[in-house]
Amino acid sequence: MLNPLLAQASSNFTVPPLSTLVILGVAFGVALFSAMATRLTQGKDTMKKRMEVTMWRRKLLEAKRAGDKKTVAKLERKKDYYTQLDASLSMKTMKTYFVTIIPIFAVFYLLSFMFPAVNLQVPGQPPDKPLQIGLPVARLPQLPLPFISDGGVAHYNIDGNEGEIQYLADTIPGPVMGYYWWYFLVYLMASSLLGRALMTSPTVWEEELRAEESPKNKE
Repeated sequence: MLNPLLAQASSNFTVPPLSTLVILGVAFGVALFSAMATRLTQGKDTMKKRMEVTMWRRKLLEAKRAGDKKTVAKLERKKDYYTQLDASLSMKTMKTYFVTIIPIFAVFYLLSFMFPAVNLQVPGQPPDKPLQIGLPVARLPQLPLPFISDGGVAHYNIDGNEGEIQYLADTIPGPVMGYYWWYFLVYLMASSLLGRALMTSPTVWEEELRAEESPKNKE
């Protein structure tokens, strides 16, 4: 239940629980778009080759750190090939980066208009010195997340006057997040799941390449 101080919220979809679901759906949609764009602009072959370059660099660095001159020499013989491969893949990677990054921040910018900050009247302070907080959109009890939530209590220090305002009534211990944190949190989780499902995650290709190398190493 919202504190009366948050009556500034424009409509029901901007406050929990609907706001939680709205942003969850939006963030999942953006993550799906990014994953599909990555798959379409790069393709499986490009993503696999990109991971080959990454793994070659990692192995070379590990061999140098371990002082394994034999392995270093073996990997160095492939340097020209991987350098040229990396250069040829860079343009595709850059295009994909812009195609995926722009929608992420464009949607974030649009959400700032849908979920604007609200002003809380501070006791003992004139109306022209309100406490501005992000509109809370998600409440996840029993999931403490330091630094990204405030438990429904806003702390203030205005002209030496310190205190706190409980802006969510009947607050359950746990994070109360603004749209920004909830949006990026859901986006990251959705991206991880969709990356594996659509095979756009570097982890998927690393696992596949290691599986291909395993029989060769046994030989």
